[in-house]
Parts: sequence; structure tokens; C-alpha cells
Amino acid sequence: MINYATKTLNTDYPIKANDVLTGGAGVDIFRFITLIIAKSKFVKNNKKSDGDIKWMDITLKYIYIHDH
Repeated sequence: MINYATKTLNTDYPIKANDVLTGGAGVDIFRFITLIIAKSKFVKNNKKSDGDIKWMDITLKYIYIHDH
């Protein structure tokens, strides 16, 4: 979720952002896809209490391509 006051993406990973997307007069579709698949042991070790997976933690902790 974006915090517009601080221009950060979320509190877990405060990444400064000031990008702007604008569309034309018609219907515009902005599609962002991130594909990350991790070994089940890494997913299990990086779950929040609500079941969400901390994907950024996985990508930062496990640096080898076969890990995620």
C-alpha cells in the first residue's frame, strides 16, 4: 500500500517513489506483473501471521537464482 505522505510503498520496505503514471483520453490499463516462485521451505519461513508471504524478504535473503 502506498503512503502518499511519505512517498513510500509500505512500512516494511520504505522505498522512496515519486513516479507518475498518466493516461490519455481513453481507457488506459496499467499492468504490472512480478513472477517470483520460491522453494516451499523459504515460503514457510517467510510468512506473516496473517498468511501473507514476505516476498521481498525472500528475494533479498536468498541470492541464488535456484532459491527463488
